[in-house]
Amino acid sequence: MKIPTSKLILAALLLGVFSVPLQAKEVTLQFRSLTLNANLELAEGKELGEGVVLMLHGYMAHNRMEIIQTFQEAFKENGQSSLAINLSLGLDNRHGFYDCAVPHRHKLEDAIDELGAWVGWLKDKGVQRVTLLGHSSAPKQILAFTVQHDDPVISNLVLVAPTTNHYKRRIDRYKTRYGRSPKDDVERARKLVAAGKGSELMKDIDFVYCPKATVTADAFYSMYREDPPLGQIFEYLPQVREPMLIVVASMDDRQPESATDLMPFVDGKRIQMAVIDGAGHFFRDLYAEEAVEATVAFLEAPR
Repeated sequence: MKIPTSKLILAALLLGVFSVPLQAKEVTLQFRSLTLNANLELAEGKELGEGVVLMLHGYMAHNRMEIIQTFQEAFKENGQSSLAINLSLGLDNRHGFYDCAVPHRHKLEDAIDELGAWVGWLKDKGVQRVTLLGHSSAPKQILAFTVQHDDPVISNLVLVAPTTNHYKRRIDRYKTRYGRSPKDDVERARKLVAAGKGSELMKDIDFVYCPKATVTADAFYSMYREDPPLGQIFEYLPQVREPMLIVVASMDDRQPESATDLMPFVDGKRIQMAVIDGAGHFFRDLYAEEAVEATVAFLEAPR
């Protein structure tokens, strides 16, 4: 008896649905008074304990933005499990990009403790090897975490399109975006912090990508002071002992200086660099796959 083609297709679909385990899921943990969330992607045939790439998004972004989602899918196709975390930025169970209309109480250095919470979560699950990967502003955060904690579970670091802005460059870009210097606002924020009023809100103040925002003095001063709490990315590179890959985009319009700034630290052994020709800051289209392939080759290389 000939079985209709439509029934064969339906049977194949059903077989596919029920024979392949669900390997992607959102996971959460409680951190102080907040719920943190992350997207876990397990590679086919892999157990969580075999190793994970812990991925951190850029400033005020999130873990389902295009670059993070594409990287996770590419890692999975290349046999690498990953956990893409969402920084809370002070909000409970945060999803999506940070809304500029919401008061800003978050600082770059807040990420250190949340990274620690997720690394602890992975260790509790039996993970013994964690690769930390950060995009844009996140590389400085994962470098700071690595240096401050020196946790043996951290096996590798991957810096993707890292921000290398020093003080003058940050101020110049602020002036370009808003047509003025933040100097007076920085001084006002400094005085509030010094007086123990760091949680006081400063209104109608231009902040990073958000014009006329409401920002705590702590947050504003942390971002624009000459000596930011996390320091500069250049300070951490010599201190990190773990193998490191720096992935830069040749057409990065946001961080065009990255390759030039970081090349002096590249020794081809402990610190390596992969330049993705033609890629922009967000590695769209096939450039993301090239970046992941370079990363996987780095992770799987014998040492």
